[in-house]
Amino acid sequence: PISVTAHTRADRDRTIAFLIRRGFVENCRESDSALNPLEFDPSPFSKLEEQLLSKGIVIKSFRELESDPNRDQKLYELNWEISSELPGEQETKRDFETFLKEEVSANYRLPEANFVAVKGDEYIGLANLMTYDADKSVFHDLTGVKREYRRMGIGLALKVRAILFAKNNGYTSVKTGNEVNNRPALNMNERLGFVKMPEWILFEKNILE
Repeated sequence: PISVTAHTRADRDRTIAFLIRRGFVENCRESDSALNPLEFDPSPFSKLEEQLLSKGIVIKSFRELESDPNRDQKLYELNWEISSELPGEQETKRDFETFLKEEVSANYRLPEANFVAVKGDEYIGLANLMTYDADKSVFHDLTGVKREYRRMGIGLALKVRAILFAKNNGYTSVKTGNEVNNRPALNMNERLGFVKMPEWILFEKNILE
């Protein structure tokens, strides 16, 4: 390894001082927010999917796409295309088998709780949920749309579908996190009613110096 990273919340002054004294420097910040899905009113967004359908775009769950023999490969490529463009911590591309283990077959990845925007045979957008039945919460960890399909309301529709899954299945909390400079994502969260929580800071130390 060439570096060591550490995450801590922005309000933990003693931890931050501990890391700085040992040569860690701030790499990026993430803004966390939370929403109670049981109180979510979907009516302002009721026409979103209808508008997308008029453009040939439909939202389907992983389960609904099981009949597509190329589903997993297309999910793998879409996930990387989206995550590699996100601001903040630099992503490392996983191999296909690791991706399947972590993003498709893991017990916290319910196939009915993860959603894809589809146009024809092409997967163009993605919204992933991690479910935790122990405390009836979900974590909304990746939402994104291919560059050429942005500004069409696809990301918002995917987020609404994810929140509705949580609402309809009795989950009491939806949490998410975004890099503090990812203003479009933060604006979308605010529009949906997410409430901001203390920020998290990623620190990094180059251990070769």
